Amino acid sequence: MSLPLLLAALLGSLVGVLVAIPLWRQRHYRSSAALAAVLALACAGLYSLLGTPAAWQPAPATDSGAQDLADNTERLRQALQADPAQAEGWVLLARAEALLGNGEASAQAWQQALHHAPGQPALLVEAAQARADAHPQRQIDDTALAWLEQARRLDPQAQRALWLIGIAQRQRGQPAAAAQTWQQLLALLDADTAASVREQIAIARQAAGLPPLDASQATATPAPAALLTVALRLAPSAGGAPALAADTPVFIQVRDTLGSPMPVAAKRLRLADLPAQVSLDDRNSVMPGQPLSSHRQVQVSARIALGGSASRSDADIETAAVTVELPAAAPLPLELRP
Repeated sequence: MSLPLLLAALLGSLVGVLVAIPLWRQRHYRSSAALAAVLALACAGLYSLLGTPAAWQPAPATDSGAQDLADNTERLRQALQADPAQAEGWVLLARAEALLGNGEASAQAWQQALHHAPGQPALLVEAAQARADAHPQRQIDDTALAWLEQARRLDPQAQRALWLIGIAQRQRGQPAAAAQTWQQLLALLDADTAASVREQIAIARQAAGLPPLDASQATATPAPAALLTVALRLAPSAGGAPALAADTPVFIQVRDTLGSPMPVAAKRLRLADLPAQVSLDDRNSVMPGQPLSSHRQVQVSARIALGGSASRSDADIETAAVTVELPAAAPLPLELRP
């Protein structure tokens, strides 16, 4: 099988395994930093352990698509050995290895991706986190920290980079520096996520012998502005149209314009929610490290998932994809025709 076909096959596996996880299990989609905060802060006593962020480690894929994912991952690994100058292939391999629980292999694939696509903040952050995941003590070593610092220089508002740099500083016994780094992050977060980060700032400042934050320092910015609004409705029922259950899932999906099947943002509704006007922002981003705001042009579509799955099936009812420039000034009308 050629490398492009292998990439397509692995993308299909990842759509079924990776993308479905946030679509199925979350009611609200958060920014990359919010996701990092939820995962890291979910581990009680994370900072008292000073460098054992066990909640970072992704769970191995266990659904029915796991075997396909493993098979396609092995084929892609062999293809990349023959033709290594494929940054996208290394990124997919890294993510697939992480889902399969192969931390060391994922870290190595990320390093190859950076070699072939240097200077991309999102890749630098993901490579750094994968390297920390593969470390026996879950440490952010000097190489990973250098990648995070480079990501911050390239994008001063790289939220997950700031979060992980603060963790690295705590691991190195620098609580005052960690608190200062997280205060920079605090100003970029919505109120809900900021509350969790403030707790960690308070712990770090106490460890450094510093007073608590005052009210002016502890204020978070409002939720991010909407980048896109979709006005979604059902077309009037035609004779013979199938009767659909009110709780049938409806997905609004936003993809890049390069043809990748993996959404960059998504929103799940129910058929009973329509008609609806839905705004999407960075909290609706699907892939960590790839916020919706990092895209200037996207394709937007809506789909009634008759099988109830986040992955597309031939039986689904969907609109044509519409290309939109971000941020979009006017609502985008989409009509589903059962």
